[in-house]
Amino acid sequence: MMIKALQKIVFPKNDKLAYHNELFYKGMNCGLVGEEQALFLASGIHLDFATYLNGFSLNKWKQYTNMKDLSLEIEAKGDFILTLTGYSMKPVTPERTCFAKKEYHLGEKGTLKISYPETKEEFLAFEITALSETKIYGGQYAADYAEEDVREVNLAIATTTCFKEEFIKGNVKKIREELLESNDEIAEHLYVNVVDNGRTLNKEDIEGNHVRLFPNPNTGGSGGYARGMMESLHMEENITHILLMDDDVLVLPESIRRTYVLLTVLKKEYHNDYISGAMLDFNKMYHQHEDVGTVQQDGFLLKAKPDFNMTKLKDVIQNNREVPNLKHPYGAWWYCCMPREMVEKNGYPMPFFIRGDDVEYGVRSHTNYITMSGICVWHMGFANKYNAFMVMYQSLRNLMIVHASSDDIADCDVFGSLKACFGMRLYELNYDGAELVCRALEDFLKGPSFLAEVNGEKLMKEYSQLNEKMKPITEYPDVEVRMKNIRKHTKFTFPQSVIYRITANGQRIIPMSRLKKDNGYTSYDGQYTMRNALLRETVYAINPYEETAAVRHVDREKYKALRKRFKGLCKEYEARKEELNIAYRQAKKQFVSEAFWKEYLGLK
Repeated sequence: MMIKALQKIVFPKNDKLAYHNELFYKGMNCGLVGEEQALFLASGIHLDFATYLNGFSLNKWKQYTNMKDLSLEIEAKGDFILTLTGYSMKPVTPERTCFAKKEYHLGEKGTLKISYPETKEEFLAFEITALSETKIYGGQYAADYAEEDVREVNLAIATTTCFKEEFIKGNVKKIREELLESNDEIAEHLYVNVVDNGRTLNKEDIEGNHVRLFPNPNTGGSGGYARGMMESLHMEENITHILLMDDDVLVLPESIRRTYVLLTVLKKEYHNDYISGAMLDFNKMYHQHEDVGTVQQDGFLLKAKPDFNMTKLKDVIQNNREVPNLKHPYGAWWYCCMPREMVEKNGYPMPFFIRGDDVEYGVRSHTNYITMSGICVWHMGFANKYNAFMVMYQSLRNLMIVHASSDDIADCDVFGSLKACFGMRLYELNYDGAELVCRALEDFLKGPSFLAEVNGEKLMKEYSQLNEKMKPITEYPDVEVRMKNIRKHTKFTFPQSVIYRITANGQRIIPMSRLKKDNGYTSYDGQYTMRNALLRETVYAINPYEETAAVRHVDREKYKALRKRFKGLCKEYEARKEELNIAYRQAKKQFVSEAFWKEYLGLK
């Protein structure tokens, strides 16, 4: 048997995370002291480590590995009481079980070890009560494994960046200091490949032991990740797994370490599974946006779990449970780890430039997704970085290509979701948004040759001109609305719903003189909150996070022209659907090949 350190105990050493200590421990906000950054507890302080980052997901580690004899090791100094705890949901609230409670007196810095009993609890943790001034230097959860249950893993991080120098430099610095220069096992088995689409980074800023930089043409996320995959597969170090990770994220090196350790002890039946890291909101750091997504039968993308508050133990435990019957799952590439064999089998991403490459690759892979508490990144929240071009054009066009190029989501009504998006944009007077949906369908109808030849960077700059120009609300003195109410979805009454549909929200049948002159309001980001904009001549699209707005006016000529144009595009799609499916399926074999990507990226 051999002992494996499965999870390290982590403290909020990042300034931003220090304001969210309940992700690490619950109790009085204690400070880190000394060069060793030990957690200092004054006498009488009680801390509970049953948290998102320091609790132990026993159900997951048991399911995916053959662990035996779990123990907790704590490095500390002082007089304190250590309590081992476990939790399960019974039925909807966490019920605490105390396994052991022992008093310790450490006059000098020392390490103690205490074992957990065999238990059916879902989630394990510990508590510390200081009897005098106490310092906690760190600790870990460790378990025994048979030698035949442990394999060698070489993990390559492939991260792509474009004009986000400070983010990527910061992440590489943390990975280098806390992992590559550590005495931990991972130091000899972790590599970082940075693909620079903007070509603004210098080697001396990035490269070093196990870290390499690859200048790349700006071929978007799909081109950057394809290059990162390719370079990882061709490394001399025999890379076994590739971790795709975004550049504009805050990452805890411990998340990477946990990923690595989990890979080394996975049961054989899970060797082809992907590990999907959760995305938490960079602005509300306790809020989990998504860890696994799915393509629904109605053609829309949906996160598999509801929004969770990771400072609440109930949410942490529920988040740790498997989601049953996910038919078309995918893991977003802000943090997604995949085995080498799966990349060799499935090939490279589709050349989408940006958006949807992770969805397509996920459903193409037909694999299971493993998630785990503490394997995560903090990403800038999607709500206040909404981009109409990305959503109304790029995502819709690419999802149509995903649907056409294989049978992976053949049962999903992707075309129906595109039509629904067009209708929603048109009815909310967002004519530029409706124009983007038209262009998405038009460019899809051009076939795979368009995808292979288009300059994604140039197209993005051109089409992004259709994004609404948001201005500070102070520039609209007639706007009177409470920010917090903007994104609340209030349903139409039945008569309102009938009027809304028959009149296309005042764009047909009803005389212009009948439209209301007071301002209407809706959310700028596609969140459908139209009751406050019913039959208004003027509607303000509000961004409540940044307190900005764009103004929209009823334009019946634009409405008629867009509706007629979209109707013709739909008719063409129905007539050419089978022809397009055949063309995209044939082209896909080439698109995902290494030969295509070498030529596309200009590599010899």
